[in-house]
Amino acid sequence: MKLILQISKKLISHYGITNVAEIIEQVFQKTGQALTDKYVISILAVFKNFSWLDESKGWFWLASTKRNRILSIIRKILSVCESINLHELRAGIGKSYRMEGLVPTTRVLLELCKQIPWCKVESNMITANPPIMVEDVLGNHELRMYQILKEQGPLMATVEFEAACLNFGIARNSFYQYLSYSPILNRYISGVYGLRGADIPPGLAESIAPTKRKVFSKTDYGWTNGGDIWVIRQLSISTIHDGRFSIPTALSQYLPESIMLKSVDGTILQNLQIDKNYHSVNIRSFLKRSGYEAGDYLALTFYLSKKEAIAYMGGEEIWDDFIAKN
Repeated sequence: MKLILQISKKLISHYGITNVAEIIEQVFQKTGQALTDKYVISILAVFKNFSWLDESKGWFWLASTKRNRILSIIRKILSVCESINLHELRAGIGKSYRMEGLVPTTRVLLELCKQIPWCKVESNMITANPPIMVEDVLGNHELRMYQILKEQGPLMATVEFEAACLNFGIARNSFYQYLSYSPILNRYISGVYGLRGADIPPGLAESIAPTKRKVFSKTDYGWTNGGDIWVIRQLSISTIHDGRFSIPTALSQYLPESIMLKSVDGTILQNLQIDKNYHSVNIRSFLKRSGYEAGDYLALTFYLSKKEAIAYMGGEEIWDDFIAKN
């Protein structure tokens, strides 16, 4: 019982939300004991501030927890726009590396916003009430990027945006890190960025996009410069259901039978078993715990010498960002 409560508090403090499946997995990793959903839920009932976000899937939060990462990310996003669509808000949360691959489903996020005192929910639109000042929630680099887009935007081609940021003292490496992971930035089309939730006139993004644009595909793969394997694909309904993430036949022969799946910051997510017959890995446990939905994008980089794989998750914008790095 004590371990369940400790893990729950730690997860909520770290992410802001969690689910019963994650607690069961962590207890099993620490003790080898397999708990039932019913037993864990009975223990969680001792928390006075316990609140369900999706009881059918086991998602919950502790409303009075002082440190809450997902609320901090939501505050950042709502500081740069008057209101935002639920799906776009979710995409912004998914970009933040601080969530380490954990992203709430749309149903969970909607319920969370309804329970947040400073969030106003109308249909699928979310607004901060009262408004949030950017100076109160954005770091120095994000604030400068916000100011650049407000003054020179609302949209900018990547090249022009990078040049403006360099003039503000933001190093190139930092620029691309924020482009990839900052929840307040959104890729509207290939090579064109703006603030998340901005009101963009029709046709504006296309008018400033680079002439050569990538042809979009739902799956791609290859080798990194360091000789490691990467695969990126859009998750289908069947993948969400059975957890089978296909590996191209040409690459699966190079993978070890077992490999450790980690988040960007090194957190262990799941031990993957490579199915050589079906050329795939089963990531069902990871998907169940992280909140992925059909239509999301998942990229895996397999570091062969370390027998590790790093997971990257996002919307369509992850495509260009990920492939550009490889």
